[in-house]
Amino acid sequence: MIKVKNDEPIGSKPVDLVQEVLDHNATKAKRRPNGNPKTLVTLRIDPEVINFFKASGDGWQGRINEALRLASGFQPKDQGK
Repeated sequence: MIKVKNDEPIGSKPVDLVQEVLDHNATKAKRRPNGNPKTLVTLRIDPEVINFFKASGDGWQGRINEALRLASGFQPKDQGK
């Protein structure tokens, strides 16, 4: 059985567990908005293309954006790394 910090079963205090999760998420560092925000779009892409980028790990959406920038004739953006 899963335990919380005080070793009580999760089912015994569900409200406390929910509050603990909410408190934890509220204290997480949040990304600052940048000067060039992205536009949210819905786009259909072949599954093998998505799988190719996902297989390369975290940041796959940014790599798709860079590939689209290059294909459109734009310069790559500095990733700050």
